[in-house]
Amino acid sequence: MDANVNAADLRRLKKEIDNASKTVEQAVGKLRSTLGHIHWQDAERTRFEAEFNQVLARTKTFVSEAQRFGPILEKKAQAIDQYRGH
Repeated sequence: MDANVNAADLRRLKKEIDNASKTVEQAVGKLRSTLGHIHWQDAERTRFEAEFNQVLARTKTFVSEAQRFGPILEKKAQAIDQYRGH
């Protein structure tokens, strides 16, 4: 195995991805809550909310996809540690 990366760097990237995912999830929750509390009832809100919810759904997909990388990075870090005898 050619270990051209530091296992700690991979773990740091994993942590940053995890933190970013949590931040995005929290922000989406706040946005949904704020929208839900606005007293705005007309056709424009209905259109806005439909489009907005589509964007939020794509954000959820992004978070899910980003979280897939954590285990991949940890597995690679463990392999590097093993290769280097740590």
